[in-house]
Amino acid sequence: MDEATARKWCEVLGKAGALAECIADDVEASVQEGRQEAPPAKADYGFDLAPVGADVLKPSERAPVIDREIATSHLSVDVIGADVLKDSERTPYQELHLDLSHLRLADTTPE
Repeated sequence: MDEATARKWCEVLGKAGALAECIADDVEASVQEGRQEAPPAKADYGFDLAPVGADVLKPSERAPVIDREIATSHLSVDVIGADVLKDSERTPYQELHLDLSHLRLADTTPE
């Protein structure tokens, strides 16, 4: 996006409470042109964010990990596309012979 649009977005985001910085798409080109601006001063909101991947909980706040021995030797995986139900588990298909001769569709054509 162009610089004017980027500045408008930074302003809107700033009004919403976000810390936004406008930088050029091609930082190297903007440095060569002398347009590189100093980064804005960081605001102090009384809190900080932990770096990506940091632990959120203190070790004392963590639930203990309990190793469990779960027997899975009796389980198996079938081939792709296999039927889930055994033949004995299937409900047999019963064809219904219904007399619907007394029913008809109403005419829905507008008058």
